[in-house]
Amino acid sequence: MRKLVAFVCIAVFAVACTSRDVGPYAPTTEEKSLEQIAATKSMCVIQNQARCDHLIENRSLFSRFFAPATLGGLDESEKFRGRRITTKFVVEALAATNQCVPPSGPSVTIVKGMEIDKRRFDVKGTSPLLEQQSSCFITPSSEES
Repeated sequence: MRKLVAFVCIAVFAVACTSRDVGPYAPTTEEKSLEQIAATKSMCVIQNQARCDHLIENRSLFSRFFAPATLGGLDESEKFRGRRITTKFVVEALAATNQCVPPSGPSVTIVKGMEIDKRRFDVKGTSPLLEQQSSCFITPSSEES
């Protein structure tokens, strides 16, 4: 019986340490508020060009964080941390956008299936993806949930 209790305690602790809703990685009230603001700015260009350039430069790394469990060459803890940091980066950039300017021209997906405010979004950039010339924005994800 003690082994069972110990196992249950360890399992609960492990879930709490890696959950986005519970434990040390749970979003604060401010982060939740920023996510709500960012989600309302779907199809608005990120005004901070340096953030957009960073997304474009590192798109192959970011895609590894959001790849299915067996793909991407990273273990699940690395993917979890990468998703959390990347999502926070995009949310902060969108929340800081003051005026909604829609993107112009065709687009290319940078990150697919990012969860913001419990919904899935794709981060896109205007084509061709060139630093200082492309605009970044989010759209509702084309992925089936």
